Amino acid sequence: MVREFDEVAAELGRTLDVVKVPKREKEEVLAAFAAHKDEVTEGFMTGTRARR
Repeated sequence: MVREFDEVAAELGRTLDVVKVPKREKEEVLAAFAAHKDEVTEGFMTGTRARR
């Protein structure tokens, strides 16, 4: 799940480039997205363990 999260972040960065979001704002958006990485990937891992 961590790899998938990282790929979504990379795609978000590419998309922000395509629509020409300024560097500062792009960094803010990516930082906000990254701030939730642990809770997103932990939730996935917890749910996976619970189903076993």
